[in-house]
Amino acid sequence: MNYLSIPDYKEWTPGLYLVDAGCNAGKSTFVIKELYPFAREQHKRILMFSNRLALKGQQEILTQGTDIMLMTYQKLEFNQYQQKIEIISTYQHEDLMPFVEQFDYLVLDEAHYLFQDASFNLATETIIEMVERYRDSKIVLMLSATPQLLKKYFDTQIKKTYVVERDYSYIKKLYAYDDREAVFKIINDIPKNEKIVFFGDKKERLQELQRQFEDSVYLSSDNKGQELTFKQIVTQEYFDCRILFTTKVLDNGINLKDKAIKHIIIDLSDLTEFVQCLGRRRITDMNDTVTVYFYAGIKSISGKYGYLKEAMEIADEYFEYKEHNCLDIFQNKYRIKHNLPNFFDNMMNLVYPAYFKAKHDFAFYRDITEKRKSMKKEVSRLLKKPCEDYEKVEKNYRLKLYLESNVDKKYFKQDRKTLIEIFDVRQGDYVLKSRNVLNQYLKDYGFDYCIGTGTEKRKVYWVIEKTA
Repeated sequence: MNYLSIPDYKEWTPGLYLVDAGCNAGKSTFVIKELYPFAREQHKRILMFSNRLALKGQQEILTQGTDIMLMTYQKLEFNQYQQKIEIISTYQHEDLMPFVEQFDYLVLDEAHYLFQDASFNLATETIIEMVERYRDSKIVLMLSATPQLLKKYFDTQIKKTYVVERDYSYIKKLYAYDDREAVFKIINDIPKNEKIVFFGDKKERLQELQRQFEDSVYLSSDNKGQELTFKQIVTQEYFDCRILFTTKVLDNGINLKDKAIKHIIIDLSDLTEFVQCLGRRRITDMNDTVTVYFYAGIKSISGKYGYLKEAMEIADEYFEYKEHNCLDIFQNKYRIKHNLPNFFDNMMNLVYPAYFKAKHDFAFYRDITEKRKSMKKEVSRLLKKPCEDYEKVEKNYRLKLYLESNVDKKYFKQDRKTLIEIFDVRQGDYVLKSRNVLNQYLKDYGFDYCIGTGTEKRKVYWVIEKTA
């Protein structure tokens, strides 16, 4: 595992800085163990933000004995939008911005929150406004394992970026599946003594899967308060059941340190969420490995692309009306809120962070739908791991067993249909049937077999032959 090292942090001047490092790379440890002692020596103070209460709880443990102040993003957002009195530590303010003003360092942990949560929390704009307000007078430090949108949005405003190379050597095998029904085969083939975590974004699907498999638990934001498994994970970083079907409720601040968890299935299409889900499983030593399976099908992605394409057209219309000072025409046209995409607020104003995230997703889904990119290649590039098609691996395993048990078997013309169906080599929807095609398939996938030919009683037959 590569850990964060910032040799020049003592030379920082007011500005915006970014730490681009994977989960468990020591981002928070750097702030608490290195930055804090230096700041205290200089009589300067640190305010550290978090995106989840579970993460704030971890920070409270790590910062015991320090005067690092902790706050969730949502608390500041709520204060700014609702204008209610909040009590933080011994301070009481109607407006928390004067409280923020007191600090010299503003640390934004899990800073991708600014855009990742924007699709369902339009108030993240408050934090971006805070960054814009203080980046010239304070040291603003953003920490994230998935900072792509932060880099794109803040761009040249970032004074310096510190990158820690990701280490995914703990991933033993990486598989992509195109058919969502493949998960039944995947789970059924996993040894009973090995645990599985299944991440998904469709609650109904997760609940249905949980009903199909014994010794399993379903977790979501709807039931986490009542589910004992969630409490066990938070307190022990472990769960008793064999299979955990969960939404993103297992988010930042929640870790799983259980060597029995050998398989992670990620059934969603957002790459930021993909990395964050993968990061929930914390690796304990060099012998601690996992096999990862992920959905790479185009069907759900093309559906999201269709929705976002329409949303972008509405956004373009909004910007055009705004440019000509005619937003009242736009608002009259879309008077009913549910006709607008989720990056508009209740006053029918476009909320830029949510739009920025949607625009990014639109471009990604468009490239996949139009086959300029593929989910399989993007994940393989991201993890720097070769990726195999699960369905192809499974098919070739069955083919190998068939070939082994039918060496020297002769296939006359009327018998070849069975062999051709076992190979199932296709060009589009058309099944290819020639012996040359079958032999090329065997060669491409490294089989030690070939389909030979011979004659018997003046009839031509094919025969399975061992080549090594």
